[in-house]
Amino acid sequence: MKSIHVLTGGVVALTALLVGWAAVGSYRDDDMFQDKNNLKRGSKLPVLWVFLNNSDVNSRSWYDFMGRSSRAINMPFLNLCYETIVMHNKTHYRVEVIAGLSDLAGRLGGWDALPEPMRNPDTFVKEPEMNWIRAAVLAKWGGLWVSPATLWLQGLKPLPADKVVFFGMNTEETYATTTSIPALDVAWSPKPENPIWVAWEKAVRARLNFRTGGSEFRHDERADFAEALTAFPDQIQVIRLPEISRKGANRRRIELEDLITSTGSTHASFEIPKEAAYLPIPLTELLQREKFGFFLRMSEDQIMESDMVISHLFRRALA
Repeated sequence: MKSIHVLTGGVVALTALLVGWAAVGSYRDDDMFQDKNNLKRGSKLPVLWVFLNNSDVNSRSWYDFMGRSSRAINMPFLNLCYETIVMHNKTHYRVEVIAGLSDLAGRLGGWDALPEPMRNPDTFVKEPEMNWIRAAVLAKWGGLWVSPATLWLQGLKPLPADKVVFFGMNTEETYATTTSIPALDVAWSPKPENPIWVAWEKAVRARLNFRTGGSEFRHDERADFAEALTAFPDQIQVIRLPEISRKGANRRRIELEDLITSTGSTHASFEIPKEAAYLPIPLTELLQREKFGFFLRMSEDQIMESDMVISHLFRRALA
């Protein structure tokens, strides 16, 4: 009988030891400061790329009449956007930020890797240059390209390992149709050296090197998508719903007036489907319209405390 008690006690002690060891191991895995493989965390996840365009010179303070100019991005709402990007995508993606052309050139191996007109850290980056940057990054490393001016409500479902994916609809079109080309705020390349992005990058590089003017107004990125769709019809997929960019039965585009307005309700002018993942904020238009200059000057706290529709969305996203 005594041996039975000893055996039982031994089993209980061994069980407790194993459970305790498993708990300690789990705790260490969850604690980044005790995880021995901390530097390898997320290294096998596909990369989510965020390019910060710091080419525009702005004032450090809005009241100093440009007396102290800087290339630091002075738009607090982008910090909130970045928080939503990381919060809702960190499980499936490793988020990496490319801080301007200097950072990009360093990653690519030097300034010679860029098109000739862009081999200068002070190059002004507009749509033609951004079109090349997006293609170059996805051609070189693959992964998910995400505009910094996107507000995420939830992460994307797993993306295909054999197709390039585009999302949403081009917001330059007032009304959406079944043939509308997608937007390029978010784009997916399943692997490095994907032939679609390699061909895209080559075409844009040649256009930038030998352009004769007018590219800023032609929206060449749309033609590049059309050519890619023609050349690789079976390797491209367009998913509309994850992007929130349309409203109403006629699928009219969501305007800045719909977002930066005080109504007390996120459903003032558009619905948010359960499957919706992100909402693109038209940054170029926002920068051009003086009417909304106050929004660019608002701090993160001021935005979060506001009654604007976009503030309701930020609070929902970061809850």
